[in-house]
Amino acid sequence: MKSFENNEGFLYTLIHQLERKNYLRTRWDESGVKLYKLNKNGRKLLQSMVDEYVKMPLLFKELLEGWKKYEGQL
Repeated sequence: MKSFENNEGFLYTLIHQLERKNYLRTRWDESGVKLYKLNKNGRKLLQSMVDEYVKMPLLFKELLEGWKKYEGQL
C-alpha cells in the first residue's frame, strides 16, 4: 500500500478534521483499533461532494465548447 504510506499524514489530518467538525463517529473495538464511521452530517457532506464532482466534467465540457466557438475571434 505504497500510495497510503505516502499520504498517511494527509489522511489522518483529514480524519481528525472531520471528527472535530462532527462528521464522523468513532469507537474503539475490542482489540484496540479505532473505527470511524460517517454520521448523518458526514453522509450529507459526502453526497454534496460527490454531486459537485459529477458536475465538474460537464462544466469543463461547456467551457471547452464555448472556447472553441470563440477561438477564431480571439
